[in-house]
Amino acid sequence: DSESATLLPGSDAILVTTALNESVGRSRLHLAADRIVRIPIGSNIPLQRLSRSEAARRLRKEQGWPIDSIIIASFGFLSVDRDLSLLLRAFRIVIATDSRVRLLIIGGVESMRLRGQKAKTECIKLSEVIADLGLAQYVSITGYLSREDVSLNLLGSDIGVTPFRVGTSLKSGSLIAMLSHHLPTIATRH
Repeated sequence: DSESATLLPGSDAILVTTALNESVGRSRLHLAADRIVRIPIGSNIPLQRLSRSEAARRLRKEQGWPIDSIIIASFGFLSVDRDLSLLLRAFRIVIATDSRVRLLIIGGVESMRLRGQKAKTECIKLSEVIADLGLAQYVSITGYLSREDVSLNLLGSDIGVTPFRVGTSLKSGSLIAMLSHHLPTIATRH
């Protein structure tokens, strides 16, 4: 855009967060390419000082799930960017293979993009999909949690999943949080 063409070449440094942004910047800003610096985003969920086994025990107890449950976690606000109904349909196939598996949807409903009645409506729709698929005993939606509780939930989970409609990138705070908690994560591609 015109602002970027004017402002960026005169900047002392141009900070980007992904390799794609860096590549695009270098190809479009030939004179300023040497001032492009990539700084990947970090997690906004600090890692709690608790063993993975203790976090797993606590999470299963809190959810009322068997100790041998395999917990798949999705983390982030409900959003049109996340295809949770597709995730739930896929999860139903997983349950048919192994009934020990549980899905933990970690995160709030209301966000900058989804507010008030729209947020409540989306949560109701999600709960209806869960019920219609017969997954109520296998799925839990935490709602908004403190950063400490998010960390404990991620530490207590076995697998992460990022069901983004347009794919997952290293710009995703949800993905970064899962990886910083050493959670093997299944990510969508774009």
